[in-house]
Amino acid sequence: MIRKSKTLCIGGGHRSSPAPARLFIFFCPVFATVFFCLWAACNSVLPTTPHRVDCSGRNDIDAACNAIVRNAGTAPHAAARTQHTSTIANGGSELPTLKLKDRQHIGLLPSKPFSSVKPVEVTGDARQKYNPHPQNLSTVTTLSSSSPWRNDAQKGASNIQSLRPPTQDETLVASSEEVDRIIRDLRRAARPLSIGKKSEIAPFNSKAGMDCEGKHIFIYDLPSKFNLDLLDRCLKLLPWQNMCEFFSNSGMGRISATSQTDKTSSRILVPSGVWYETHQYALEVLFHERLKHYKCLTTSPEVANLFYIPYYGGMDVLRWLFVQNVSSAQLDELGLELIRWLEEQPTWRRKEGLDHVLVLGKVTWDFRRLPSTRTIWGSSLLLQDEMQNLTKLLIERQPWHENDVGVPHPTFFHPRHDKDIRAWQDHIGKEKRTHLVSFAGQPRPQQRESIRSHLIQQCMSSVEMIGSSSDSACHFMDCGRDRCLHPNTTMNLFIHSEFCMQPPGDSPTRRSIFDSLIGGCIPVLFDPYSAYYQYPWHLPSKPESYSVYIPAEGVRNGKVNVIDELRKIPVSVRRKMRHRIIYDIMPGLVYARPDARLKKIDDAFLVSLRGLFARASERLMRRGQVPKNREGIGYDTA
Repeated sequence: MIRKSKTLCIGGGHRSSPAPARLFIFFCPVFATVFFCLWAACNSVLPTTPHRVDCSGRNDIDAACNAIVRNAGTAPHAAARTQHTSTIANGGSELPTLKLKDRQHIGLLPSKPFSSVKPVEVTGDARQKYNPHPQNLSTVTTLSSSSPWRNDAQKGASNIQSLRPPTQDETLVASSEEVDRIIRDLRRAARPLSIGKKSEIAPFNSKAGMDCEGKHIFIYDLPSKFNLDLLDRCLKLLPWQNMCEFFSNSGMGRISATSQTDKTSSRILVPSGVWYETHQYALEVLFHERLKHYKCLTTSPEVANLFYIPYYGGMDVLRWLFVQNVSSAQLDELGLELIRWLEEQPTWRRKEGLDHVLVLGKVTWDFRRLPSTRTIWGSSLLLQDEMQNLTKLLIERQPWHENDVGVPHPTFFHPRHDKDIRAWQDHIGKEKRTHLVSFAGQPRPQQRESIRSHLIQQCMSSVEMIGSSSDSACHFMDCGRDRCLHPNTTMNLFIHSEFCMQPPGDSPTRRSIFDSLIGGCIPVLFDPYSAYYQYPWHLPSKPESYSVYIPAEGVRNGKVNVIDELRKIPVSVRRKMRHRIIYDIMPGLVYARPDARLKKIDDAFLVSLRGLFARASERLMRRGQVPKNREGIGYDTA
């Protein structure tokens, strides 16, 4: 429109033009300016110019460039509100501009979750569709008198109630199709394979996966300052807690008593001898110790398909987090030394780290401190150019970075054999779920956006009629005084609950999500970044098959009562979801003992290895560097 008006003005600018033409020449710029202003206002381009992050010069040319740039490493302390857009490195396609609201615990991520998931088909008389994840995740459907579980005669004039529409600062300036495309790209980026079916991937504990062809791993012999020396400082890692017991027994922690004298624990923790007081930050030690028992280790770098870097980066960061007057140089010192050490290795330079893996036992934000950060929190390790190509396994990933891959938080359960997993499945499958919903945690009054206090209040005031008497529909367990660090108390709650509320804590993810899944309890999530965009190797791509999603905003403003919403989910749907969790999902979430002898089941460690081998092979082929022993890898990347 503007371009056409400008052409007319130029064409009419002749001296011999009649009076009407001269009037047109005079008013044309005015009209063009007015039209431009109206068009700009409607398209929201006037307020600010978005900051563009050009990632074309970075080493991670096959990665989706870090689209969210701010003081991510300062989480959970920093706060900001700005606009960002980014250019994806491969292909140069541009992400839509996102108007972002500050998220205290996640960095610059969209304040409103986005997803596209299909509802679950409910069998039975209702013949209706239940969608625990509404298509428009900025609103939540209140299943009151208009609930799809009621028949048409029961549906009165009452309308489905929704939350207030989001403000301009809270919404995404992108179409739903664009957002869906981004989410599909994010999930695809972290999957083991972008081509091929899951059935084509041979599990380690199958006949097709028995040999070591294409599955050799080389463990770097790092100087002890990068791992064992950090582990020796376990007494001083946290000022209020002795971490030594938690990192004992190859990272599993102190074994939990399940003897016959402790009748409560022996009834809950089945079978005995496989339950430990494992800490949520123990992943680095667990993974390293398990890898030492891996059958396809090699001491020859020439035949290795994967290179493991045994750097305990989480412990390195943890030792400085609560120290006064620490400098950024101290926080980054050991990580930068690691980079210099790796650059001296021919195996690192050979393929630019594409076949290397680093396992970190803390959230990704603790390793993404920007140089401009005022508050000293975490290191800048994952922002270094040299760290972009290798794959990072973390308990919480940066969802916009494809080389971050989320893996499950460690839990209390560390089986030895397949029969241990089967025994636990049989046990929790038969337990009576006496609580409709439960919540294990503590309030976070210092966090403005936290909904924990609201959930606790709803839980404490819930009442359920059982016959002629009333009982609480929700059970709240206060995790103060380290109560939730013991498997007998935590698992006793989860194996007797239908639903487990899992609001974000210091960051979107929560170890308790995995504890609840291990216990067969359906997690109720309030932030999609808590699980849906975190663990593509270990959780199904359809969130509605194992969880319920309720946007936090509805709880925060008092328009949604979580207990009332969960009551309306049919028993048949709950049983279907719980069966999927116990028998399909749960085995792949536990970390077996380092000396485990699993034969038919792949635990979280083996699922991760499958993804790592396939991913490294695919990336090398993309770069034109075909790995050796390609024929026997057992993965289809054609």
